[in-house]
Amino acid sequence: MKFSPSENFFCLLDWALVLQKKGSLMELVDPRLGSNFNKNEAEKIIRVALLCTSPAPTLRPAMSEVVSMLEGHVNIQEFNMDSRIHDSELKLQALREKYDELYDDLSKTQTHVHRTSSTEEKENSSKSVLGSDPQD
Repeated sequence: MKFSPSENFFCLLDWALVLQKKGSLMELVDPRLGSNFNKNEAEKIIRVALLCTSPAPTLRPAMSEVVSMLEGHVNIQEFNMDSRIHDSELKLQALREKYDELYDDLSKTQTHVHRTSSTEEKENSSKSVLGSDPQD
């Protein structure tokens, strides 16, 4: 799902990326706060949060790095997500979810078939023990 200003819904990450490109990260801050917040701290938190959203796990900071960045001990790296990587990651995730769904459906079907054939085998063995035809 892509951010689109004309839609009634949006993906928060896509919106944040659009605002970052425009240089307007402060638009992410809840307007109900008015001016009752530290703008530098808010920007710092947003920038660190963006770093944590990288689709490549190796590009995400470790929690200790996150804490150091938020405490001001380490400079916050610039976040630059190539939209092609983000789109590819979303497509891959959708494929994984579809595969899992199909695999679950297949497993349920196989279990049902196995149970049905087991029940039929039991019924057939009961008939052979009791006599093959009740009309004999």
